[in-house]
Amino acid sequence: KQTQNRAYSGLLIATQNLVWISCVLPMKH
Repeated sequence: KQTQNRAYSGLLIATQNLVWISCVLPMKH
């Protein structure tokens, strides 16, 4: 269960990073 939790939290962080990047990149260009 702990491994599944860690994978889920990692997926959540990756998704947040993707959203953040897609928000920040257009502003720089």
